Amino acid sequence: MVKLVNYVNRKCWCVTSKGMHAVGQVEVVVLLQCLPEEKSFPKDVFSHFIQLYRDALTVYPCPLYSVRFRRALFGETGHTIMRLLVVSSLPLITLTTINTKVVFIRAHRTKMFYNRK
Repeated sequence: MVKLVNYVNRKCWCVTSKGMHAVGQVEVVVLLQCLPEEKSFPKDVFSHFIQLYRDALTVYPCPLYSVRFRRALFGETGHTIMRLLVVSSLPLITLTTINTKVVFIRAHRTKMFYNRK
């Protein structure tokens, strides 16, 4: 189902799946910002929905959020935090994500420590 809606003062395409619950999965909602020159819905989104339905029986879904045409978060395109984390030449990387949790990442091993204070 495709609808044209206004969300946070932006014109958006809203696409929802239908029938994912029949295969034990949650329904999927895609909210896609409409570009000023767009007159019709971008059809390539449907190929993603087809793949979703194909994988619904075997893959656990996870939320995915993205913004169209945004600048790359980690510098140039293709550089991600995961590329940094999998570098095995680094002896130890410590990431403090929450005040009570510290993550230590070594080559092929990850340890999490929780402070009980």
